[in-house]
Amino acid sequence: MALVAVAFAVFTYQVNVEAKRDRFNASITTMADHQAAMLTYFFDHITTTVKFLQSSEPLKAQLATSPDSIARELKSLQEIYSFSAVYLTDKNGAVIVSTDTVNTKGHILASLDKAFFDRTSSSLQYSAVLKSGENYFTFGAAALGGKIIAFKLSLDPIYKKLNEVSLGSTGESYIGQVDPVSQK
Repeated sequence: MALVAVAFAVFTYQVNVEAKRDRFNASITTMADHQAAMLTYFFDHITTTVKFLQSSEPLKAQLATSPDSIARELKSLQEIYSFSAVYLTDKNGAVIVSTDTVNTKGHILASLDKAFFDRTSSSLQYSAVLKSGENYFTFGAAALGGKIIAFKLSLDPIYKKLNEVSLGSTGESYIGQVDPVSQK
């Protein structure tokens, strides 16, 4: 009888340990899914904004007649959508108009390569993640009326939000992106 009680206790212990492990794995999966959804919403917002701008007839008309006069509209876009900076470039990435004080007219954006700008003719593109001081950012760019509209996107708010989730004393979150140049 004592042997049956010990066997039952060991079996119950194993079931409880497995159930606890399963609950922990389920909550980690839920947190990871939530973080993935936040990243998806962030980049979906950018995609929607670009599609809206690409379909804006007044913006296209202004680009066709006088691209140098668009600075005010770029500043408005920067403020409305909380971009770090907004740029209008030619197809090679040379800045025509910018809200940035560093990458001004004639500069090439953050040394982005020509292949990056070539890919913008077919779809919205994101650069590799770059770092300036303690700040992380990426560039998003897409074709707009024969030019390219580019945005400098600060990733600090996303990183900060992802760090708010506690996975215990050893849990960490990582964001990965394929580098468009090296494809790694």
